Amino acid sequence: MCSNALAMICNMTDTDIANEMKLSGTANNRKLIEDNGEWPEWLSAGDRRLLQSSTVTPNVVVAADGSGNFKTVSEAVANAGEGSKRYVIRIKAGVYRENVEVPKKKTNIMFMGDGRSNTIITGSRNVQDGSTTFHSATVAAVGEKFLART
Repeated sequence: MCSNALAMICNMTDTDIANEMKLSGTANNRKLIEDNGEWPEWLSAGDRRLLQSSTVTPNVVVAADGSGNFKTVSEAVANAGEGSKRYVIRIKAGVYRENVEVPKKKTNIMFMGDGRSNTIITGSRNVQDGSTTFHSATVAAVGEKFLART
């Protein structure tokens, strides 16, 4: 049954998906800013302040050209300590072709880019290659700042 359900979803067109979203009234149940302009309940007050702040000092900088502390986002994540202290990774403009994995023990990691059209992280995993979304993370974004959630 799972195989059949996945096959049906894969065959849905963009129009079908858009129509379904209109019928359900929402495109995503975990939006960072609700329709009424308020922050969602699951976002802590500290995270709200951090996302609204115009000055966030990164712990490390990732730059594909080598001008930062690391050349890949995965290296920066690996450098993060385990625990609950906020770890801010600034990712300079560029295209990063990598599958970034944030282990469960690496908590409170914040990615900060140079804008969604300038800082791009792209991977190449898919169901046909054996990857699933079961252990994948969600990245919630506001402007140039991202909170990794596992």
